[in-house]
Amino acid sequence: MEKITLVVLLLLDISFCSHAQSKKKSFVQKDMFSVSAGLAGGALVAHPLQDVFVKGSTEFFMEKRISLRADVYAFLPDYNFEGQLQKNTSLFLGAAYHFPYLRWDTYMSLQPGIAFAGLSSGNTAEKVKTGIVPVFEINGGVSYYIRNNLHMYIAAGYVHGNYYPEEAFAFLLDEVRIMGGIGINVFFNRYAPYERRRVRF
Repeated sequence: MEKITLVVLLLLDISFCSHAQSKKKSFVQKDMFSVSAGLAGGALVAHPLQDVFVKGSTEFFMEKRISLRADVYAFLPDYNFEGQLQKNTSLFLGAAYHFPYLRWDTYMSLQPGIAFAGLSSGNTAEKVKTGIVPVFEINGGVSYYIRNNLHMYIAAGYVHGNYYPEEAFAFLLDEVRIMGGIGINVFFNRYAPYERRRVRF
């Protein structure tokens, strides 16, 4: 009974928020394009290891609430630790659903991708065994548009994948990642030439 009550209250809260958002115009609109860069830190679920990445993203809003996005995580290795991942750069491409409100934008995304994984059997780069691994990421975060062409964001995500450095066993790449950064954004449109508006900077 308590779980049903919580679900009902959650649905009512979502309904109220959606109704409130519909009355106020949000900054995020269709045909917005953004590019961002930042840092990400990750903790592997099955191993006592932490990763650091330089993260880049690009996103285009097909609709006010729906966007296509691509993310790249450039892995920063540490060769001082034996048996640690020395390569884990990954690329993701997928879609996101947004809940914009004024200059705030809360979003969730689902993105398949590939990871270029490499497990070190020693503390030198020559002993890294590499492979290309299919991975999947679910991601959620909040962006705030400071100015018309500048925004910042924080987000968290979960990555799933299995890397097979040897046929006998799999190295689980499941990882919780936390990230943040800043970006730029512009508005485009796709009207006929005689109806086209100037790009807003």
